[in-house]
Amino acid sequence: MPAETLREFDVLIAEIGDEAYAIPVDRTEAIINYAEPTKTAHPGPYVLGMMDLRGRVVPIVDMAGLLGVAATGDGGKIVVIENAECGVGFRVDGVKEVAALDERELEETPRGLSSSGWIAAVARHKDNLVALLDIDEVLHSVS
Repeated sequence: MPAETLREFDVLIAEIGDEAYAIPVDRTEAIINYAEPTKTAHPGPYVLGMMDLRGRVVPIVDMAGLLGVAATGDGGKIVVIENAECGVGFRVDGVKEVAALDERELEETPRGLSSSGWIAAVARHKDNLVALLDIDEVLHSVS
């Protein structure tokens, strides 16, 4: 009987408030230092503005506000996520590391933890719990 093949994948561990969230590396286009975005008229509730990234206009979204957690302060990083239509920049408080996770580290999202569907699973990483974001659901909610 062949050994079971486990899928391993890389994630970016981002700090948002006092919590850790995992973002798939294969969806990450860039990580840049936070710079105040250009304000726009009538942005969505968590849209901070827009910025020019290599000649392309990218909306910047406040992830702490979107997830309902308190940001740890000003500054941080912008994680630009690639989408089929465009890129979206997410302001996070910090980026801890890039980590390899495998399916054994994933657990189903506990009922009631995320009614929005933004959390795909919970991982145990270095004795901590990390919420794996469902990037497609997050992007859908801000577009």
